[in-house]
Amino acid sequence: MSPAMRLWLAQIAAILRLELKKNFAFRRALPIYLLAATVPAIFVGHAIGYAVGWTNCHGTEDLTVFAVVFQIFVLRLVVFFGCVVIFLNLFRGEVVQKSCWWWASTSRV
Repeated sequence: MSPAMRLWLAQIAAILRLELKKNFAFRRALPIYLLAATVPAIFVGHAIGYAVGWTNCHGTEDLTVFAVVFQIFVLRLVVFFGCVVIFLNLFRGEVVQKSCWWWASTSRV
């Protein structure tokens, strides 16, 4: 691999690392992660309940439960509120960035 290609790949890796750290490591992204984790938590809880013996639904009942949870919870709530949270974070970040540049560019003496 040529030195120019290595430099280019190193620059791309640095930009990706900065963007991932900026967008995914902050507490503003926590609601998105919690919202996405609720669906597997529901089914893990159902599997644990079945293993312990609290529930005894089989086959078509499990499919019906999955279909209802997917339609009501995932398609309606998670997708909508996930998009809302992501949009608000992007919009807020854009406003903050523009206001920071405005304050930095004007001379206040």
